[in-house]
Amino acid sequence: MLIPLIAICLAGPAVAGPLRLGIWEAAEPYFIRQGDEWTGMCADILRAVTANNPHQQFALPTQAMPVRRVEHEMLAGRADLVCGARITAARQTAGMQFLRVPIHITSARLAVRADDPVQIRQWDDVRQLGDKGIVLIVQGNSEIERLQRDGIRLDAGSPSGEQNIRKLLAGRGRFFYARESYFHYVAPKLKEFSQVRLLPVSLDSGGIFLFAAPHVPASTVEQLNQDLQQLVKSGELARIVRSYEID
Repeated sequence: MLIPLIAICLAGPAVAGPLRLGIWEAAEPYFIRQGDEWTGMCADILRAVTANNPHQQFALPTQAMPVRRVEHEMLAGRADLVCGARITAARQTAGMQFLRVPIHITSARLAVRADDPVQIRQWDDVRQLGDKGIVLIVQGNSEIERLQRDGIRLDAGSPSGEQNIRKLLAGRGRFFYARESYFHYVAPKLKEFSQVRLLPVSLDSGGIFLFAAPHVPASTVEQLNQDLQQLVKSGELARIVRSYEID
């Protein structure tokens, strides 16, 4: 039997008892809100960790937050752990402690309106479109700074993929950028997705990780590394990822 995760509000500056998760908005399929409960790939992984190591407990928040707010809470000592994130230079500079093993590898894709004949082979093709190549991206996405630095025109004003798909269909952007895991698992559940075409090119491949806040003791991070490695060796991690049909 899976040991249930404790749902509490993020509060308090120290790690005492369960590790407090930060969950950001539009985190599916890593965290999925179902009524008063959190399900999803990361929720399953954390339950599997606790099942193998009952001393390692986790506490989930009652609500998701914007990405920047989650990172602020971690730096302020009020949240301890995030699951479902990419490594970025800014997070490393801030002292975030990434686990050694990714939970899986994914790429990103671009979606366009189904009747848009545009073809893209690489980011340079998007860049050359200028104002006719606006890319919609979820607010707080870890790739925003890099893409802007590379000259990609972005609209990062919406906090969810669903809102961005609606903006795409309304002509308020030419492309919508998201992880393949989003397009494989979440987007097909939206009726609007039938009016969208995924471009065949995979972009920005990389690992998706758990990371701990700077204040989390190194011994706790190392224990998490060992716990996750145990799931890898047993095949449980791969089984959980496969169950969400995102690869």
